Amino acid sequence: MAEKDKKDPVYKQKMPKDFKVNEPETAYAPSHVGKSTIRINQDGNVIASVPIYNDAFYFLSNTVRNKSRVPNLYYRDIAQIIDFFGFLQKDLAEFLHIDASTITRWKNNKTAIGVLRSKIIFDVDKIITKGVRIFGSEQDFKEWLYLPNYALGDIRPLDMLKDPYGIERVDGALEAISWGNYI
Repeated sequence: MAEKDKKDPVYKQKMPKDFKVNEPETAYAPSHVGKSTIRINQDGNVIASVPIYNDAFYFLSNTVRNKSRVPNLYYRDIAQIIDFFGFLQKDLAEFLHIDASTITRWKNNKTAIGVLRSKIIFDVDKIITKGVRIFGSEQDFKEWLYLPNYALGDIRPLDMLKDPYGIERVDGALEAISWGNYI
């Protein structure tokens, strides 16, 4: 463990010996109260009603609606995501690991970007959905994306999204934040 972590006051905290979580098995069971909520029960009482976000996509929800497999995306489909990140053509080329001339071809010929690159874009769109939900606004999420993150090895989350394995790490960091671990 790093010396820095050992000096952190949170690291030195210990749980009391009598600490015990006492939740019934159904504490996180879905309910049928509304189509988009679950009830969290504790000791037989509802303590919270939490919204469920059935639509996991932020910009691409209409594109995937009623599709049984990942559809091939076109440049026009990903334009909003490009604008969200503020990518220039060279940034997008770096992001998708392609030559900038390929993007020009996508724009002019209106050809599909390919299933594998479409899958990456869909995964990133899910990250955007989760980030905006957790941070409460696009602007706050963008600020988090552009700042180095200790949990990600002092790398900006935006830079991590350029790697398929990095997408999983950013998703994990967002998941940790959603559970109250501020990283």
